[in-house]
Amino acid sequence: MAGAVQAQQAVPNETVDPSDVDTTLYLDEQVVVGHRMKRLSLFRLPVTLSETPLTMAIVDSKALRDLNITDLLQINKTTAGIRIMNNYGGFHMFRARGMDGLVLLSNGIRDERAEIYSCAPTSSFVGVDRVEVIKGPSSALIGHSAIGGIINVLYSQPSARTSVDARIAVGSWNTYTAQVGATGALSPTVNFRLDYTGIQSDGWRDNTRRSNNVYAALDFRPNDRNKFSFSALAYDNRVHTDPGIPRFQNDIFDENGNKVYSKGDIPTGIDLAKTSLTYVNDHLNDKHISSTNIWEHNLSENWLLRDVLGFSYNTLSYLQSEEFSHLTSKTPGRYKHYYMNGDEKVYISVDSILREPFHFDYDNYYAGNQLSVQGQFEALGMRHLASFGYDFSYMSLKRWQGQVFSGPAISTVMSIRNPISNPGYLDEKFSQIVDFIEYYHSLAAFDQINVTDRLAAMLALRYNMFRRNITTSKSDNRVVTEKGEPAILIDNAPTFKVGLVYELTPGSRIYASVSNSFRPVRTVGDNNYVYLDNKGRTITPNSTGKVYA
Repeated sequence: MAGAVQAQQAVPNETVDPSDVDTTLYLDEQVVVGHRMKRLSLFRLPVTLSETPLTMAIVDSKALRDLNITDLLQINKTTAGIRIMNNYGGFHMFRARGMDGLVLLSNGIRDERAEIYSCAPTSSFVGVDRVEVIKGPSSALIGHSAIGGIINVLYSQPSARTSVDARIAVGSWNTYTAQVGATGALSPTVNFRLDYTGIQSDGWRDNTRRSNNVYAALDFRPNDRNKFSFSALAYDNRVHTDPGIPRFQNDIFDENGNKVYSKGDIPTGIDLAKTSLTYVNDHLNDKHISSTNIWEHNLSENWLLRDVLGFSYNTLSYLQSEEFSHLTSKTPGRYKHYYMNGDEKVYISVDSILREPFHFDYDNYYAGNQLSVQGQFEALGMRHLASFGYDFSYMSLKRWQGQVFSGPAISTVMSIRNPISNPGYLDEKFSQIVDFIEYYHSLAAFDQINVTDRLAAMLALRYNMFRRNITTSKSDNRVVTEKGEPAILIDNAPTFKVGLVYELTPGSRIYASVSNSFRPVRTVGDNNYVYLDNKGRTITPNSTGKVYA
């Protein structure tokens, strides 16, 4: 056995080199600035915005706070090309670049209600981390009906670092907003987050609003290869809707033939800020609960298996005085004004109206699953970020409609300048029940190719399979009296998106892309209508009731 021992002995009177003595050094301040690369979650890949040939925007949590954006109605403060309409004070319609078909997502889970009826209520933000907006056809990225684009609301994820935040705001029309959130670790492997948002407002013209929203989330990391995320969202919104002020549909003349109102005018003497023509029981009540559950498993250093399972339930009740009609007569002298219906005078009361209410309720169930494998590889000297997936969704919506009204509220004449909100009771019943059931499957492939350091290409393919069953039945209020025959609509189509993007300088890029879109046929043939094709030929619905028009 061999070994070595070293020892050092001080040499007396040894001269010490000054450079060997500890010295305090003073350094100039060094500032390191980092920029977080914004990534789009819809790709399910670590792709930065500068690498994608898309028109898009990400509104992060800082912008949401600084601009006091508390719901989707205000998202156009930061995003150009988005038009948002608030119908009757509670139903929201979104368009991008003048086109409808804007798919709304919550943590990647679809809200199908707006696609069925063109608009649907949305709630206040609670625990929202950011909002992603894509403009332009995007069916290859997310699936059917994304004609105008996509709006994806993403919620904050739990953190192991304990923190609490709170915010209170006061605004016009007695509007009060309270937001509070907390996050932290429950154990070394489990983190939580809890958020609440409450809004109360008297609104303009008594468009009152009461909104309570709760968001809760947990994440669990049992080991380095697996992560589980669970989140739930619930809200209860109650809105006293606003139908607006009716405008004249014709030019109005007085007894002497002088035009006193033009078509589209509002009667004079109305205080637009205070006059509300709604019935005391008019309402939009919207309740929602949903859950998003994610499992991520690292197959290897470069590949990930990801599954997203989502559920939602929504119930809505709507009663609104949507239409107003002026009293009319063909008898001269009864009213002091008239309009012309062809060559005939129709006498009209410009001061009094009748309410015409509209009423429906619905229950909506949704379940969806997104399974994908994603990762990266090298081929032909280029880096590929790829994703392959299968999506499935089931949606059921039962709607009660065909309202039948009775009671004095229907026949009470109301002054347009001093309206009565409670002219008596209103009895409401339904005469129809419509059942929608939709199944959707799709297979998707996505490849982001880094051709050079500055040039990237994108290829997205998706095959869509859609089936819709719709049944309209007669009812006595909520009880079916005569079951209708179901109409079955089946529609399948491939979609794609191909694009190139070139980075000119850091932060600036040019790109070109081409894509198509798929919106399933949802028109069911009705014997009361005649359908024509683009050459004017009559179309007869097939045995399923399907119509291509």
